[in-house]
Amino acid sequence: MGRTAFAERFRDVVGETPHQYLTQWRLQLAKRLLAESRLPLQRIAGRVGYDSAASFSRVFSQHVGRTPGAWRRQAMAS
Repeated sequence: MGRTAFAERFRDVVGETPHQYLTQWRLQLAKRLLAESRLPLQRIAGRVGYDSAASFSRVFSQHVGRTPGAWRRQAMAS
């Protein structure tokens, strides 16, 4: 199966593109690590598949609406 056919079939079955699915999955893992650990942002970024804390922070902020640090502070306070 080619890449395009796979992406179309994936979208039909799952309801989002493979890239969107992977991003959401990575962000869910990151949220758990932010809430349950004191790992530095760089380590969390690496663990969820980002090359840098800056790129991870940018994606996290775009999708979650807060920086990872702000999200962590709120999660720790709850």
